[in-house]
Amino acid sequence: MHLRSIFVLALAASISVSAIAQEKKAQLSDADKALIKAVQGAGGQAMQLAQSDARITVAFHLSDKEITDATLQPLANAKQVYSLNLRGTKITDKALKVVGTMSGLVKLHLETTAITDAGLANLKGLQSLEYLNVYGTAVTDAGLDHVAALKKLKKLFVWQTKVTEPGEEKLRKALPTIAMVPDFRKDRERARVELKRSAEDAAKAAEDALKAIPVQEEKTADAKAKLDQANKAVEAAKKAAAAAKKASDAANKALGDVKKKAEAAKAKAIDLQKKVDADK
Repeated sequence: MHLRSIFVLALAASISVSAIAQEKKAQLSDADKALIKAVQGAGGQAMQLAQSDARITVAFHLSDKEITDATLQPLANAKQVYSLNLRGTKITDKALKVVGTMSGLVKLHLETTAITDAGLANLKGLQSLEYLNVYGTAVTDAGLDHVAALKKLKKLFVWQTKVTEPGEEKLRKALPTIAMVPDFRKDRERARVELKRSAEDAAKAAEDALKAIPVQEEKTADAKAKLDQANKAVEAAKKAAAAAKKASDAANKALGDVKKKAEAAKAKAIDLQKKVDADK
């Protein structure tokens, strides 16, 4: 191998090893460690985002302590926090004044809290924010006017809020690539497509039913003809049975008459025999 090629390969390997070493050297600063300790002391969870990323994730949603506006004071101006989860805590709009100073935030969970439109006005400085969840809050279309200032926002959850479709459409004009849940426009289009499909299915079912009518009419007519034949056969059988009964009754009467005549003849024969015996 050419000496120059060996040198290039060795240099590349050296750079790669250096990069790996650098990747593993993303260490927390003393301030970061102090922040993590403060969060944990307040009842939250905090940790380094990744071995190669010194940013911090903070969560208070699983705390066994009551999390209020005062709890967030240690996070003021904490630019190294990547994500903050305040779901279901007791915070109010006042806490968002602190959150608004955390300019490095990328993800923010505010669902099922007492925050309002006024509180969202404090978040305009979060220009790195990509994910915001305000599900189950009192946020309205007016709050989305503040959200429109978050130019990097990619996903917004407004389920079970007072946000309307016009409010969403207005926000889309400011943030064309944003994905919203629920997406009223998509939901309406989906409902329209499903309604159209249901209408087509109903029309097909009606068409099939109409095609089946002549066949069923033929079957019904055939069944009626057979029923008429059966009824006629029943009537004929009834007449035959009546005639047979009449004949049977006549035969029984004739038999009775014959028996009576036989008995009378027998009795007469006995009397005559007695007379013959007496004359001897």
